[in-house]
Amino acid sequence: MEKFRVGNDSFVGTACRLRKAGNFTLGRWVGREPDGDVKPHGHAEAHFMYVPCADYSTCAVGNRASNGSHLVYNPPGTYHRDRLLGPGSFFTIAISESYSPMLRDIPLPAVPALIDQAASHGLIGRLIRACSQDDPDGGEQTEMLCLELLAKIDRPAAERKRPRWLSRVVEMLHNDAVTDISVDELSRAAGVHPVHLARTFRKFYASSPKEYMLGRRVERAAHALAVTPNGLTDIALATGFADQSHLSKHFRRILGVPPAEYRRLTR
Repeated sequence: MEKFRVGNDSFVGTACRLRKAGNFTLGRWVGREPDGDVKPHGHAEAHFMYVPCADYSTCAVGNRASNGSHLVYNPPGTYHRDRLLGPGSFFTIAISESYSPMLRDIPLPAVPALIDQAASHGLIGRLIRACSQDDPDGGEQTEMLCLELLAKIDRPAAERKRPRWLSRVVEMLHNDAVTDISVDELSRAAGVHPVHLARTFRKFYASSPKEYMLGRRVERAAHALAVTPNGLTDIALATGFADQSHLSKHFRRILGVPPAEYRRLTR
């Protein structure tokens, strides 16, 4: 993969390191201090932006902000404004303009979208690693990972109207105080049959409720690894895992890298 450095005020960061892999360019950026607030601007190319550990908001998806990880897809021609509080690292995956006509044949969102953790974040760790490694022969494999990420975005499901009870289920799964919950308990709270809940949940989130909850726990652990000095055991217990081994197993399976390596790559 080709490796080079550029400066670009269109992203809310500096000191970037970019790698080109076919029609994709992966970038690692460091947020500006004291905050990264840039003027409204446009991007001709479609791109993903992954923020692992900082308060981030963008008018492209309604200025929603929270302290955690975010994965945003911006289609070609997106005009927006970003704000990144603090100096945390973030990553971008830009798709070349020459590839844009081919995107019309892929069921991608026509407007900026906040991509759900369980649906797509499983590839992010491997792409972060690819951006950081010096592998001259890794371009083709990295391009395939980028194509997999595009393929995981389900526009038809995103455009279908979600039933109101599904929002209640997702809210319960995002409750940090909940360490475990069954489909039966979720279905009783939602007032629907367990089979209907499982089928509908997979339609919209491409995972089971249990897998979604594990993804949420891994997300919280990833945030803690990036912004705190806490040890793996303490992070594991604080995010609902039985121990360090339990955390490491699911962290590597979902994000593609071990917790210690993720901490190193996002510092």
